[in-house]
Amino acid sequence: MNPKHIIVSDTTLTHDYRNFPLLDFLSCAPGWIPRPIYSYLKGKTPPPLPDGQAALAPYSIRKLGASLLKEIPEEDVAVPP
Repeated sequence: MNPKHIIVSDTTLTHDYRNFPLLDFLSCAPGWIPRPIYSYLKGKTPPPLPDGQAALAPYSIRKLGASLLKEIPEEDVAVPP
């Protein structure tokens, strides 16, 4: 398999940010947020599946993948673990 499109995600997209919608933008904030506070606010990242894949895909990655699959064959798209 030689995909033409490989979709990856920054780790900041995988945090749940304690289910508070606006905290998704926390990773864009300037460096003035102390690390312990940021660590608390970002919440936990779900553990990966046994095969190493992400348990939950970020919405933006799912949306991008779905859009690509409308136009190109599935074998041309890869989402690595």
